Amino acid sequence: MPPLRAREAQLINAIGLLLGLEPRALDDELRPPRLPPATPRLVGVGLPATLLQRRPDIREAVARLHAALAEVGEAEAEFYPDVNLIGDINVQSITAKKLFRASSTQWILGPTVTIPIFEGGRLRGNLALKESRHREAAIEFQKALLRAWQEVDDALTAFAQAQKRRVAAGRATVQDKIALDAAKQRYREGLVDFLNVNESLAQLLRSENELVQSEVDVASDLVRLYRALGGGWEIAE
Repeated sequence: MPPLRAREAQLINAIGLLLGLEPRALDDELRPPRLPPATPRLVGVGLPATLLQRRPDIREAVARLHAALAEVGEAEAEFYPDVNLIGDINVQSITAKKLFRASSTQWILGPTVTIPIFEGGRLRGNLALKESRHREAAIEFQKALLRAWQEVDDALTAFAQAQKRRVAAGRATVQDKIALDAAKQRYREGLVDFLNVNESLAQLLRSENELVQSEVDVASDLVRLYRALGGGWEIAE
């Protein structure tokens, strides 16, 4: 029990840390023993393509890909002439008295055109750089998508197999209880010694521990599946 009590205290403090609370703030709420919530047999995960969009790493990869594509467009736009409409006003006079008269004022209004004729090497290099960054962002997006797909598939498989182990452990526990009752009956009738009863009891305890561990595995795999899917789905009873 002492190692289990220490682990229990660590987990309670970990939950308190996530909630921004001091250590042991949740002792009164979490220490009393209670049955864990039942895990569902089936999980309605919906369409994988829709669920993967909820993952933050996928959204980040998509945003980086869009930003890299926009930078490529900006680099391509630098090859085209740049037209600006500007206006200017000048005041010029020989004497100070005539400085602010209308005849001393000059207006200039018209477009200016900038043609990147002698910057082709720099612009081509900049475009090549932006295109390479776009290809890199596309590769990273593909890697993030494949990694998410793998995590979802692994989590689904683990959750299904953990439930099978739980069913097998439950059947083994029932059979070991029957075996223990039979050993006790034979002991009372003097057919076997108490060592057979003790061995049957030990086997039952091992099966019960296996059943409890399988329950923990099912719950943990369900949490991993929720994380892999990015949340946002509902359990289908």
